[in-house]
Amino acid sequence: MQLKPPLKNTLAAAAADGLSRLFGFVTTAYLARVLGTASFGVISIGLSVLGYAVLFSTPGVNIVGMREVAGTTDARRVLINEITSLRLLLAFLAVALIASVGALVFGVSGSWLIVVLFSASSIPFALSIEWYFQGKSRVVSVSVSRVLMYCCYLALVLFLVRSPGDLLWTPVAFWVANLVPAGYLAVVFWNGSGSLSLQWAPARWRSLLRASFPLGLSSLLMQTIVNMPILIAGGLLSIHETGLFSASMKLLFFVLMIDRVFNTIFFPAISRYRRLDEVQFPKAAVLGTKVMVAFSLPVAVIGAVFAATFTSLVYGPMYLEAAGVLQWLLPYFVCTTTNTALMCILYADKRDAEVMKVLMLGTGILVVLCLLLGLVWRGEGIAAGLSAGEGLITLLLFLMVGKTVRLNLARTLWPLLASGLVMGVVMVFMREVHMVAAVALGLLLFLVALFVLKGVTMEDIRFLRQRFV
Repeated sequence: MQLKPPLKNTLAAAAADGLSRLFGFVTTAYLARVLGTASFGVISIGLSVLGYAVLFSTPGVNIVGMREVAGTTDARRVLINEITSLRLLLAFLAVALIASVGALVFGVSGSWLIVVLFSASSIPFALSIEWYFQGKSRVVSVSVSRVLMYCCYLALVLFLVRSPGDLLWTPVAFWVANLVPAGYLAVVFWNGSGSLSLQWAPARWRSLLRASFPLGLSSLLMQTIVNMPILIAGGLLSIHETGLFSASMKLLFFVLMIDRVFNTIFFPAISRYRRLDEVQFPKAAVLGTKVMVAFSLPVAVIGAVFAATFTSLVYGPMYLEAAGVLQWLLPYFVCTTTNTALMCILYADKRDAEVMKVLMLGTGILVVLCLLLGLVWRGEGIAAGLSAGEGLITLLLFLMVGKTVRLNLARTLWPLLASGLVMGVVMVFMREVHMVAAVALGLLLFLVALFVLKGVTMEDIRFLRQRFV
């Protein structure tokens, strides 16, 4: 049996994610250089608060909508109207709540206004029917909308933000940029299926919220892992230090495109294996985990060795202090990408409740570690707490997967870790000679060690080519 993903959707998702992250990365680097560390720190806090505003306005109802719309025909317009109306109402409530609480706690100030304006982007986000196109597997339309958003944001930022005095235009540009893809998808739907309208449907909203509660809670936990460290930095550190911490996180988010593309390919495949082929499911699960680690580990090693070079090159010399934070964040990168593979396996095995328990425990410990280590060790302590907490989640997920899949932790990981160690030692000795040569030789030795130690075999490669490509 050969199980291959829809190539068109996979390529579209990968290309869109790559372009979106590239435009976003260029925008971030430009803002960091033009605005300086303090203003960049305020923007980072605003974006983190926006993450919670979006979560409040979309508490899993988009996923419920995706499931329902996949099997509907005539009722799809009604469903879109109901969900969009609910999300829009919740978005307005989220903005009002953030504005009120922020004014009471911090007072009405420039930083408060920036945070409120960023949270207002949850309104155009609520108007987007991207979830409908995902449910219909119309990935090309979704991909175009995402690229439009980041392209528009970059263009507006380059036009409107020229100095630290233009800080206020940044959330305005982000708001407009989020409105563009929402409008594009509405026009695409309109041309194919007719117009849309908002509806007042409290009874239906209650039903949607009940159905989406477990998914919303899961999203809250994952959002906390991503955004809470930046908010903790904003509370414990100076604005300058928060800007440095956020700059390091942005570098990490850029390379996390590996994670998104892998999930697009691996989750549908491993789900089909679980449903159709009990024999091949464990093999695909183990191999998928090894592949994810094999991709993320070299990135972490390169980042650790050349952290100062990357932060200075992307953001400028004023961000050189962020190198230490970036080095402590890199274990988080390896763990969170590994967790993507492990959670795909568990979700394919329909063990959602167990994943939820792990996330609840791990997130709680992660937040405590970030707070405690941040008090003692500032930005690097928060980064270390994030990496340690995510590492704990990885360990717990490994143990859970091991209940149904023979995923020996030591046997699976030691060849990969040993290969990464070889790569790191070589690069440390060569980093003063030439960066490109050090990276090239390090990657070559990593691959050689990986095959010599049988971290990845020719049989594994044949399996990948036959079933995932």
